Amino acid sequence: MRRPAMVLAVGAMLALFLGLLLPSTTGAAGEGACANSLYQPSGQSFWVAAPASSNANGPVVVFVHGYTSDHGTWTGSNYAVQHACEQGYRVAAVDLGPESSIWSNGAQLTGLLQQITAYYNVSQVSVMAHSKGGLDTQTAIVHYGAWPYVKNYVAFGSPFGGTDLADHACSWYGFWLWQCNDATYTMQTGYMSYVRSITDGRPENDTVAAFAARGSKCLWYNPACVLISGPDDGVVPTWSVWANGEDTHISDRSDLTHFAVHQTQNYNRSWLFSYLNAAPRSSNNRLAAPTAYPSSSHTLRAGALDGKVAESVPVESGLKGVSFDLLTHGPAAVSVIAPSGTRYAAEAIPSSEGDILRGTHYRVTVERPEAGLWTVSASASAPGSGYLLTVSYEGGLTVTLPTNVAVVHRPSEAIALGLRSSRPVNDPRITILLRDGAHNVVATANSEGALPLPAQSGVYTVEATLQGTLADGSAVERTLVSSIAVVAEGESLR
Repeated sequence: MRRPAMVLAVGAMLALFLGLLLPSTTGAAGEGACANSLYQPSGQSFWVAAPASSNANGPVVVFVHGYTSDHGTWTGSNYAVQHACEQGYRVAAVDLGPESSIWSNGAQLTGLLQQITAYYNVSQVSVMAHSKGGLDTQTAIVHYGAWPYVKNYVAFGSPFGGTDLADHACSWYGFWLWQCNDATYTMQTGYMSYVRSITDGRPENDTVAAFAARGSKCLWYNPACVLISGPDDGVVPTWSVWANGEDTHISDRSDLTHFAVHQTQNYNRSWLFSYLNAAPRSSNNRLAAPTAYPSSSHTLRAGALDGKVAESVPVESGLKGVSFDLLTHGPAAVSVIAPSGTRYAAEAIPSSEGDILRGTHYRVTVERPEAGLWTVSASASAPGSGYLLTVSYEGGLTVTLPTNVAVVHRPSEAIALGLRSSRPVNDPRITILLRDGAHNVVATANSEGALPLPAQSGVYTVEATLQGTLADGSAVERTLVSSIAVVAEGESLR
């Protein structure tokens, strides 16, 4: 009488053991637990999560990645897919052009949203987007007719006002690294001021509830952070995340970097996903236009790295630290030489996925550096490589461009583009250049004069340099890079 029961028990244990070894199926709805993985359904151009008992008939959330990324940014060390499932959402994710413009990706995303709603047999979805994905999402909603398919979206660390890193990528300095592509061009602060002018206030925004979350963790010796004006998350200035005049600000975290701000394990999940049930707010609650005054506590050098080069850069007295960062694509031997002759070997650090300025960083950081002329020596065997050298000064002076670059200017307008220094500088020599997309100088100004803007619409790079001496005679230098939009009434930059 007891043998059948024993056989059944052994069979049950064997089934459990095999169930742990074999991969779970992705078949009928209601089977299995939530997994932190995605697969591509046959014949579809998007990704989905396997259904589970917790989300068999739930609403749908679509994940949209950022610059140079893909659907994988929502899995792995990020538990967004699993958490969405556990909160009762069915999940989809898209792959957009990693280096495409907001316009190309906005059009592509609109088509994918149509496909996803049909696949799940729903009329609308919610969206969670990271970084540039937030720009792509709003562009799809407002400019490509995706608004009927989107109930609401949460944008994590999205540069709605652009980022200084894109300004640098498309400047003469960044030219040597060949990183001004369609994506970085449209993420320039000047270009995004134009985008804001044609996006905020559009009626399509009133149909979708929009939310933004940002982080602001970054360290001064990270060259990406140094190149960004004011507080930032390592890729995007904090003011820029708040620049979307149509969204509600839900999270401001000083402990999150750009690459952690979209990881759902960093939030209370029920609180975070509750925003996907929110209704659009009234249009009379739109936010005021942002203000952005670029600043710099660094200086720059750039050029071709064919063979060997040496750059000399002044370091003033009284600094807490100085960091030398040479970014190049190919392998290089880099060293930094102090005025006394002390030589420092550079540490090679590869850039991360999603970085706007990509390559290998060769970095040296020195505390309490001696004042004088420092030399950065670099040699490379591979021809055709370029370099961007950023020298960051901790505890030194900061220069600021006293002009709001988050506005659109008109052709032939004259604007004041002086530099303001946080400390007195003797015999200051200030040079301000305005360059077009081909890096041609189209206008110049000094510290007091007005800068005449070109008659032709476009996005122009501002390059400002301050040189002089401090009270003790030590030389000082700073470089500031930004961009401005010049657009005639009714003209488009698309």
